Amino acid sequence: MKRKIVLIVSIMLMFVMLSVVFAGCAPKEPVEKEQPITITIWHAWSGAELDVLDGAILKYGESHPNVIIEQLQVPFDQLKNKFQTNAA
Repeated sequence: MKRKIVLIVSIMLMFVMLSVVFAGCAPKEPVEKEQPITITIWHAWSGAELDVLDGAILKYGESHPNVIIEQLQVPFDQLKNKFQTNAA
């Protein structure tokens, strides 16, 4: 009798665990791909560093057409102050 109860409880626990696992597999709502996303990068780069950044942004834009990346070039000595001002 005790073995039968243990078996029934074990089977019930298995079903509960499987239902939790499969609940995570439910399809998600589709993300609207037509809405553009804008990202602003603040930097103090220039010269060769800026060329590399521009190339990386172009390459990223090719595979993510709904993402717009804007650059805000700030002189290096003012960058920390700009971060602190906008974080406040």
